[in-house]
Amino acid sequence: MLLLDGTWRQAREMLRTVEGLGRCVRLPDAGDAPGRYWLRDQPAAMHLSTAEALAGVLRSVGEREAERRLRLHFELHVYATLLSRGRREMAERYLGLSPLLTDAPQVVDRLHARARTASDAPAA
Repeated sequence: MLLLDGTWRQAREMLRTVEGLGRCVRLPDAGDAPGRYWLRDQPAAMHLSTAEALAGVLRSVGEREAERRLRLHFELHVYATLLSRGRREMAERYLGLSPLLTDAPQVVDRLHARARTASDAPAA
């Protein structure tokens, strides 16, 4: 299995390069659910990040627990990065649609405590 990672343009170029070396498989349509990678604008709402695509591969081969764990790590990465970039309002909107609140509430609590401590610290 080969999972292409890059910008959409780079991935198209890589796909052309490896075309014919094996069978190209596309993931089933995820429906109307837009990608959850809120750290960068996607060319289309339904485009997925590499991590989301890998989670789809895991789901399609029946690895549900591996998919769940990868999605939680992915959600945590995006949420924590939004917080670290000072995008608190956006991070809270993201969290409202995330499984983190139900599947990893203790991690979210630690992030909030850390963010409060950092905002209370005097500027250097």
